[in-house]
Amino acid sequence: ERSLSRLLNSPGNFTASKLAWVKANEPELYYNIDKIMLPGDYVAMKLTGSITTSISALSEGVFWDFQQDQLSEDVLSYYRFDKN
Repeated sequence: ERSLSRLLNSPGNFTASKLAWVKANEPELYYNIDKIMLPGDYVAMKLTGSITTSISALSEGVFWDFQQDQLSEDVLSYYRFDKN
């Protein structure tokens, strides 16, 4: 209920849970990650040289808390992801 009301979705099959899988199963790869990007963010970075994202991209990854209007502290805390 909390996920649905704040994230407007369930994190079960989105970027957050996939990244958690990498962290648990391939930790050497996970700890070498500097940034994660969805394909559209990657293309924008290649075209502009700037790393950016949007609320819709963060939402797609189930990282955005719509009630708090910020990154989801629940998701970051649950998966123990560094906010940076």
